[in-house]
Amino acid sequence: MICITDNIRDNVIDAVDVSVLSNLEDAQVDGEPDLIADLIDLYLENTWRKLAAMSEPAGRDMLWLQRAAHTLKGSSATLGAARTAWLCEEIELMTRRGSLDACTELISAANREFVRVRECLLIVRSKRICPALAETVATANHYFEVEAGNESSLIAHTEQRLGTNYNRRSNCYV
Repeated sequence: MICITDNIRDNVIDAVDVSVLSNLEDAQVDGEPDLIADLIDLYLENTWRKLAAMSEPAGRDMLWLQRAAHTLKGSSATLGAARTAWLCEEIELMTRRGSLDACTELISAANREFVRVRECLLIVRSKRICPALAETVATANHYFEVEAGNESSLIAHTEQRLGTNYNRRSNCYV
């Protein structure tokens, strides 16, 4: 069982402004699937794919990179990932200036920030669809405990177990 420690919570809690997510609750229709959980799923899947494509130096098209950064800026801001949105805005600006080197550094920073955002959003998602789990969240059928100071194993484990499979909407996972 994964126990989210205070250290992990402190490392990811500021990655997303959850009040922005709370503002989206007004759009929730009674009896429908959880809108915020669905938005989180879509964001995580699309952001992971876009950042992976943006990270590939071969065949980088500056116009495509600018559009991808613009798209990620908007979706990140919508879900409260302000730092990710800012990094994407900077990537967009650097593509306009034609500075591929600056874009490469910013894309690396966006990838690092996305790890924090993903962890935070997965915790939020898990709490929304499995409130009984509270701070204890299950990763598929594999369980382990994360001790304070060993947060990197949680991130590595999450990447290993989930990869890009964020479409398991009926399951609780982090």
